[in-house]
Formats: sequence, structure tokens, C-alpha cells
Amino acid sequence: MKRRGRHPRRALTEKIVRDTERAGRYADGGCLYLVVQPSGSRNWVVRTTVNGKRRDLGLGGADTVTLAKARRLAAEILTSVKEEAYNRRIENAS
Repeated sequence: MKRRGRHPRRALTEKIVRDTERAGRYADGGCLYLVVQPSGSRNWVVRTTVNGKRRDLGLGGADTVTLAKARRLAAEILTSVKEEAYNRRIENAS
């Protein structure tokens, strides 16, 4: 079985978040990504599936949202999305 969630050897650190300048998407695990734009701006994004469609939900800039807060917000969002999906399945089964 494939392991889920944050991989401890590849998880982001505050230093990586602060010092990364190359544009791209950097995974922290648990559906949390640091997106670095070519302009140098850094944003937190949670990638999830809502109603069968992939969605990127922004959490804010890395300058204002710390890594710890981004992880906490991502966990809350993912829990909420899963609860809503479960409730929809219950309603559709009735």
C-alpha cells in the first residue's frame, strides 16, 4: 500500500520556503504546495477534488501565512471537503 500524507524526507522547511527563488510548484505533502511565480511571489495552494473536479484552493502568500499555519489550514480544508463528500453520498443514497 502506498503511503499517504507528508513524506518526512521531502517536506518543506521554513528555510526552503524563504530561500526558494526558482519558479515552480513545491510539494509539502498532504496536498499542500508552495507555488513560486516567475515574478518571485510565493503562494500556498491546496490541491483537492470537489465534485469530481480538481481544484486549487489558495491559502495566501508565503510572506503572510507561515508553513505551520498553511499545514493547519490545508488539513482543515481537506477534512471539510471529505465531510461534505461523505454527506452528499449519504443524501444520494437516501
